[in-house]
Amino acid sequence: MKSKARKSPNVLLTDSKIRNTKPDPDRQIKLADNQGLYLLIKSNGSRGWRWKYYFGGKEKCISFGVYPAVSLREARKRRDAAREQLQKGLDPVAARRAAKAAERSQTARGSTFKSVADAYLKLQAAKTSTATQYKQKWFLSLLQPLHKRPITKITTPEIVAGVKAVEADIQKKKKMAPAAGIETAHRCASLAKRVFDHACNAGIITDGRNPAATVHKVLLPVETTNRPAITDPVEIGKLLNAIDHYSGKSPVVQYALKIIPYIFVRPFEQRHLRWSWIDFNDSTISIPGNFMKTGTDHIVPLAPQVAKLFSELKEITGDGQYVFPGVSRSRAMSENALTSALRRMGYTGAEQTWHGFRTIASTRLNELGYAPDLIEAQLAHKLPGGKVRDAYNRAEYVDQRRAMMAAYADHLDELREKFWMG
Repeated sequence: MKSKARKSPNVLLTDSKIRNTKPDPDRQIKLADNQGLYLLIKSNGSRGWRWKYYFGGKEKCISFGVYPAVSLREARKRRDAAREQLQKGLDPVAARRAAKAAERSQTARGSTFKSVADAYLKLQAAKTSTATQYKQKWFLSLLQPLHKRPITKITTPEIVAGVKAVEADIQKKKKMAPAAGIETAHRCASLAKRVFDHACNAGIITDGRNPAATVHKVLLPVETTNRPAITDPVEIGKLLNAIDHYSGKSPVVQYALKIIPYIFVRPFEQRHLRWSWIDFNDSTISIPGNFMKTGTDHIVPLAPQVAKLFSELKEITGDGQYVFPGVSRSRAMSENALTSALRRMGYTGAEQTWHGFRTIASTRLNELGYAPDLIEAQLAHKLPGGKVRDAYNRAEYVDQRRAMMAAYADHLDELREKFWMG
């Protein structure tokens, strides 16, 4: 695309002239100032400052930014500074590149793994749900040995040692199934890889290396299995009976155990339930999308006996925002609260998990003959067909899901009663 220059040998460029010059759809326009400075107006309307100069016998050009972010006065200052470099025998373009390289080097020296990871997670926050953000921060906390290390100095063996320690620690301290530690180690390795990718994209790492790129290859493979859960009807009745007789000191945990079989939401979603989300008149919980793994709003119809449990709990925790608060009422219940309660009741991680109540619900509802789409909608799973179908299910299936949830609650009560009666 050719350019046409509008020059005035006697009059300098003015802001008024810049504002009054409209883009030409057929060609670029150059509005000349003096001493090689001009404003390039492209056909799409963008306006950028350019300065033409000669170095080593060759014509060269340097950019000074866009107008009006860089004013006419500021552009002239930058031109004058570049002319001083030229008079000293320096190429302004080469000098700028060297300055940027030095700045990146200084930034890299002051950038720890933690600072870069925090910047990366902050960038991702706009694209991820609150639940995912919490998980990512937890995975980052597990990589604590790397936090204060300069990110440009970290080696692959360091990362391997860190994630291997995570794997062992999860299995030892939390007494979880071996697969849990393996999966968590893989999640930590994945986060580390993405943090290093971000460092490369941000120019903090300039050699393109990613020491976390191959860490997953030395970890034990993740076995794809269903969450441990009891699915035999007799054993489900036994589990419900054990929950009724749970003798823990916390009434919050007692009610959480009693409620989770009936609503079967994800652990994060249950822990962070707010009283403001519960409509007792309509007997529903409306969970905002930013607290859901899927990122979409989710409705949980409440059977009468479940609504009664929430009403009782409101007398205990209703003065705060959380339905299930932790020791500090200002924070949600610990992610280990129900897991620890199940262990005290005698259920190991290989038998029943908090998340496993969703498996129980899915198994029983399918065996009871409910439509798979109805079950998947209540489990807040993404359905084939994308957002349009998801929206349809939320809008049209509420009444059907309400009936299903009421019938399922009655079914669980029957299983409990059958076990109790022997």
